[in-house]
Amino acid sequence: MAEHILIHHKLDASKANGPGNRAVIWVQGCTLNCPGCFNPKTHDKNEGTQTTVNELFNWLLSLGNSIEGVTISGGEPLQQLKPVLSLLQRIKAETILTTFMFSGYTKKEIETFPQWLALSQALDMLLCGRYDVTHKLESCIVSSSNQEVLFLTNAYTQFEVDNIPHNEIIILPNGAIVASGVGGINLE
Repeated sequence: MAEHILIHHKLDASKANGPGNRAVIWVQGCTLNCPGCFNPKTHDKNEGTQTTVNELFNWLLSLGNSIEGVTISGGEPLQQLKPVLSLLQRIKAETILTTFMFSGYTKKEIETFPQWLALSQALDMLLCGRYDVTHKLESCIVSSSNQEVLFLTNAYTQFEVDNIPHNEIIILPNGAIVASGVGGINLE
């Protein structure tokens, strides 16, 4: 039986959602309610598009060598932990792509999840901690100073994280314009 995941949006290539050129998947659904969240349209679990882990994995394969990695954001990816973990494990086992995930849960909270070990082995980097508008940062991928980046492999360094563009404007092949990045997400 196919494993389903609810997504808000996906993007073939981004330079503002992790190091290098990355595919990005925004999951749909989040109950953390961080005040000032800059992507509240990803919160309602009754919205979004139902897809399968296999469909997302095949989409990633179709991008070929145009990307070096995959970023999973949200919404809150850990509120769909089973299919997100399945996708990450498949990426790690069957590709050379790096993996990066945003989570509003703190490191301490995530370490209590029974799947923490498997998750830590499936990710190269994890940005964790709730967004706090009173500690907002205007540079790099970390959006508030209370958040932390966990380097789970040696794929990336702090220097690479510090040099990720804060946001970007992308013109898609169909002419649509997408603004993406920390504090500037507009995925309509």
